[in-house]
Amino acid sequence: MVNYIENGFSNAPLIDHDKKMISIDGGCAVKSSGQLNALIIESGVYSFMYVDHLPDFEVKGDYMPHNQEAAGITFPDYEIERLEVAEDFSRCMHKKTERMFWVKNEYIEDDGHNVKDDVSCTLLPVTSGERVQLVDGGCTGFDLVKKEGRVGWIPKGLLK
Repeated sequence: MVNYIENGFSNAPLIDHDKKMISIDGGCAVKSSGQLNALIIESGVYSFMYVDHLPDFEVKGDYMPHNQEAAGITFPDYEIERLEVAEDFSRCMHKKTERMFWVKNEYIEDDGHNVKDDVSCTLLPVTSGERVQLVDGGCTGFDLVKKEGRVGWIPKGLLK
């Protein structure tokens, strides 16, 4: 679903009652954070379950970022302009949409003009005791996790 939504980075099914449309594409074999979705319709109520290959962790602390804007950069629109470099993220303008995002430094090409892969630009709120899946634990300062299909960054040290 990552390529079909404008605000956010989620592999959860997209249900649009107004357009009478349901899409359950979770990017299972294509995206590192992909998942196989199952749509459940029971007594007119829609829900879903999913499976993926990612390791599961319990969150051991709360994280409530001040900016919870859901955003991401996806194929084929990887072109950015890096405007400011900070310790963990760089402030970038996404060329296609002209939106401003904080992009994880490890996901930016050395030339500063493209991201290397699909990347979430979302700081994801989590609560102690919740379950998340680790998408990328190899970056400095933050882990990329998935919670209920949504993909985003949380500070290192919150997973047990």
